[in-house]
Amino acid sequence: MPLESAEIAIVGNEGLVGISLFMGGESTPSRAVVQSAGNAYRLKANILKREFALGGALQLLALRYTQALITQMAQTTVCNQHHAVEQRLCRWLLLSMDRLPSNELAMTQELIANMLGVRRERASNDSFSCCVYLRR
Repeated sequence: MPLESAEIAIVGNEGLVGISLFMGGESTPSRAVVQSAGNAYRLKANILKREFALGGALQLLALRYTQALITQMAQTTVCNQHHAVEQRLCRWLLLSMDRLPSNELAMTQELIANMLGVRRERASNDSFSCCVYLRR
Protein backbone atom coordinates (compact mmCIF):
# COMPACT_ATOMS: atom_id res chain seq x y z
CA MET A 1 0.00 0.00 0.00
CA PRO A 2 1.54 3.36 -1.00
CA LEU A 3 1.97 5.98 1.72
CA GLU A 4 0.05 9.22 1.36
CA SER A 5 2.68 11.63 2.63
CA ALA A 6 6.02 12.17 4.29
CA GLU A 7 7.61 15.27 5.81
CA ILE A 8 10.20 16.99 3.64
CA ALA A 9 10.76 20.13 5.73
CA ILE A 10 9.58 21.84 8.89
CA VAL A 11 8.75 25.54 8.86
CA GLY A 12 8.16 27.60 11.96
CA ASN A 13 8.14 31.28 12.78
CA GLU A 14 11.55 31.58 11.14
CA GLY A 15 10.26 30.87 7.65
CA LEU A 16 7.56 30.86 5.05
CA VAL A 17 5.72 28.51 2.76
CA GLY A 18 5.22 29.14 -0.95
CA ILE A 19 8.80 29.78 -2.03
CA SER A 20 7.91 28.60 -5.52
CA LEU A 21 6.12 31.93 -6.06
CA PHE A 22 9.26 34.05 -5.92
CA MET A 23 11.41 31.37 -7.54
CA GLY A 24 9.44 31.63 -10.78
CA GLY A 25 6.75 29.01 -10.31
CA GLU A 26 3.03 29.36 -9.83
CA SER A 27 2.33 26.13 -7.96
CA THR A 28 4.00 23.33 -6.02
CA PRO A 29 3.38 19.58 -5.88
CA SER A 30 3.72 19.61 -2.07
CA ARG A 31 1.35 20.82 0.61
CA ALA A 32 1.77 22.59 3.92
CA VAL A 33 0.30 20.96 7.04
CA VAL A 34 -0.17 22.89 10.27
CA GLN A 35 1.06 20.71 13.12
CA SER A 36 0.72 23.10 16.06
CA ALA A 37 -1.54 25.96 17.01
CA GLY A 38 -0.18 29.46 16.71
CA ASN A 39 -0.32 32.64 14.69
CA ALA A 40 0.68 33.20 11.08
CA TYR A 41 0.61 35.97 8.54
CA ARG A 42 -0.81 35.62 5.06
CA LEU A 43 0.46 37.68 2.15
CA LYS A 44 -1.13 37.85 -1.28
CA ALA A 45 1.01 36.20 -3.95
CA ASN A 46 1.12 39.25 -6.20
CA ILE A 47 2.40 41.44 -3.33
CA LEU A 48 5.14 38.94 -2.46
CA LYS A 49 6.24 38.69 -6.09
CA ARG A 50 6.25 42.48 -6.54
CA GLU A 51 8.29 43.08 -3.37
CA PHE A 52 10.71 40.29 -4.25
CA ALA A 53 11.26 41.79 -7.72
CA LEU A 54 12.35 45.09 -6.15
CA GLY A 55 15.58 43.39 -5.05
CA GLY A 56 15.63 44.77 -1.52
CA ALA A 57 15.82 43.26 1.95
CA LEU A 58 12.85 40.91 1.37
CA GLN A 59 14.56 39.37 -1.63
CA LEU A 60 17.80 38.81 0.29
CA LEU A 61 16.03 37.27 3.28
CA ALA A 62 13.82 35.08 1.08
CA LEU A 63 16.82 33.77 -0.86
CA ARG A 64 18.79 33.06 2.34
CA TYR A 65 15.78 31.28 3.79
CA THR A 66 15.36 29.27 0.58
CA GLN A 67 18.99 28.16 0.80
CA ALA A 68 18.48 27.04 4.42
CA LEU A 69 15.26 25.23 3.49
CA ILE A 70 16.95 23.37 0.62
CA THR A 71 19.72 22.35 3.03
CA GLN A 72 17.12 21.07 5.51
CA MET A 73 15.36 19.13 2.74
CA ALA A 74 18.65 17.56 1.64
CA GLN A 75 19.42 16.57 5.24
CA THR A 76 15.94 15.05 5.57
CA THR A 77 16.51 13.01 2.42
CA VAL A 78 19.83 11.68 3.71
CA CYS A 79 18.32 10.90 7.13
CA ASN A 80 15.35 9.11 5.59
CA GLN A 81 17.72 6.94 3.57
CA HIS A 82 20.33 6.13 6.22
CA HIS A 83 18.70 6.29 9.66
CA ALA A 84 16.30 4.04 11.51
CA VAL A 85 12.73 5.25 11.98
CA GLU A 86 13.36 5.86 15.70
CA GLN A 87 16.30 8.14 14.85
CA ARG A 88 14.18 10.01 12.29
CA LEU A 89 11.49 10.46 14.93
CA CYS A 90 14.00 11.99 17.36
CA ARG A 91 15.23 14.37 14.65
CA TRP A 92 11.66 15.37 13.80
CA LEU A 93 10.83 15.95 17.47
CA LEU A 94 13.89 18.16 17.96
CA LEU A 95 13.15 20.21 14.83
CA SER A 96 9.55 20.62 15.94
CA MET A 97 10.48 21.63 19.48
CA ASP A 98 12.91 24.24 18.13
CA ARG A 99 9.98 25.96 16.45
CA LEU A 100 7.56 25.99 19.38
CA PRO A 101 7.33 28.64 22.09
CA SER A 102 6.59 26.05 24.82
CA ASN A 103 7.96 22.71 25.95
CA GLU A 104 4.83 20.84 24.88
CA LEU A 105 4.27 19.14 21.55
CA ALA A 106 0.82 17.67 20.94
CA MET A 107 0.79 14.97 18.30
CA THR A 108 -1.11 11.89 17.29
CA GLN A 109 0.26 8.57 16.10
CA GLU A 110 -1.27 9.36 12.71
CA LEU A 111 0.63 12.66 12.51
CA ILE A 112 3.88 10.95 13.49
CA ALA A 113 3.33 8.25 10.88
CA ASN A 114 2.60 10.80 8.14
CA MET A 115 5.62 12.93 8.97
CA LEU A 116 7.93 9.90 8.97
CA GLY A 117 6.34 8.22 5.96
CA VAL A 118 5.46 5.03 7.82
CA ARG A 119 2.23 3.19 8.49
CA ARG A 120 0.26 4.24 11.58
CA GLU A 121 0.81 0.83 13.17
CA ARG A 122 4.56 1.50 13.12
CA ALA A 123 4.05 4.76 15.02
CA SER A 124 2.31 2.91 17.85
CA ASN A 125 5.28 0.60 18.35
CA ASP A 126 6.78 0.52 21.86
CA SER A 127 10.13 1.76 20.59
CA PHE A 128 8.40 4.99 19.49
CA SER A 129 6.82 5.49 22.89
CA CYS A 130 10.19 5.66 24.62
CA CYS A 131 11.36 8.46 22.31
CA VAL A 132 8.35 10.69 22.89
CA TYR A 133 9.25 11.66 26.48
CA LEU A 134 11.49 14.45 25.22
CA ARG A 135 11.85 17.52 27.43
CA ARG A 136 13.95 20.64 27.10
